[in-house]
Amino acid sequence: MKAPSLVASQLLFLASVAGGLALNAVIPYSMIIGLGLGIFILLSSFILAKRKTKQ
Repeated sequence: MKAPSLVASQLLFLASVAGGLALNAVIPYSMIIGLGLGIFILLSSFILAKRKTKQ
């Protein structure tokens, strides 16, 4: 079973990508910004989970 923080971070990743898609017509390069933010959130949560398992 996944930790609740991993599930929350996956939902934040999806929300940032969806936000980037939604703002694509309003803000230039919003999809790239949303995807970059989502990847940052996803990687940081995996690193945090890995550190928690080591301790």
